[in-house]
Amino acid sequence: MRAFTMKKSCYPESPLSDSQLDSFHEDGFLVIRGFYDKKNDIEPIQRAIYNLVQLVIHQNSLNISQPPFTPSSFDYGYNALIELDRSLGGVVYDAIKQIPAFMRLVSHEKNERIMQQLRCTSSVAIGAGSFGIRIDNPGESQHLTLWHQEYPTHLGSLDGVIFWSPLLSIRQDMGPVKIVAGSHKDGVRKLVVQNSELKSVGNNYQELAKNLIIDDLEQLLTDNTIVDPLTNAGDLLIMDYRTVHSSSENLSNRSRWTMQMRYFNFEEKTGMSNNWIGGIAQGNSIFDVNPDLLIEQGENNAM
Repeated sequence: MRAFTMKKSCYPESPLSDSQLDSFHEDGFLVIRGFYDKKNDIEPIQRAIYNLVQLVIHQNSLNISQPPFTPSSFDYGYNALIELDRSLGGVVYDAIKQIPAFMRLVSHEKNERIMQQLRCTSSVAIGAGSFGIRIDNPGESQHLTLWHQEYPTHLGSLDGVIFWSPLLSIRQDMGPVKIVAGSHKDGVRKLVVQNSELKSVGNNYQELAKNLIIDDLEQLLTDNTIVDPLTNAGDLLIMDYRTVHSSSENLSNRSRWTMQMRYFNFEEKTGMSNNWIGGIAQGNSIFDVNPDLLIEQGENNAM
């Protein structure tokens, strides 16, 4: 399943310049500085997170004080919270996905316009269950995503784009996204199945992620440039579904808060032939939808 070449923008009034479009199609990713309005788009999400952390603190009668809200310290109290009871971090993690201000951002017209421009289509879809807010805590590496492409776990359509945006400044020690520049050009890559019992794990994302390894991964990483752009609140990083990328360990003393939103093109033929079936979040597996992408460990991986 190889990538396909996209022509110049079909929507001349859309947000991206021709040079930005060229960069995205060449590299498989693009950072757009200050794309979201901090006051109107980002701050309502930050404020809602602040309020949720406060509610969890009060609900559990914890001796944690919070200063008044500011955008730069919206998560104050969260790290103290998980030091006292790590499980309460999971409560916050699940709750923040339900913030109305975040849902407004997911369906923001600006996001749709970028997809229309990138893919020359008026038929843009939001991936079902393919959006959320991640919290990556300092020193916790067990939940990191390894080198991967988006399509095998999220499905929907080959012609997809992930929108990634931080809620705070991502410094080097906080662990920026690592991206293999240009890796989308070879399309969706074969995956080596490390565990013969893997199909039985169903929609367990962590188990699938650990046991489905990109074929010839080491060669891919050796032969290509790896970049890790630093970003600030309001910036937007967009990546092709076929771009190989991974998360990095957070070595700072503050949790990393980032938003992920996935969109795809209804008109792409593979998605149409699969009726735009959703991925792991919808209970569907690459084992059933695209078994042709899988290689049993030990097989001859020549393609």
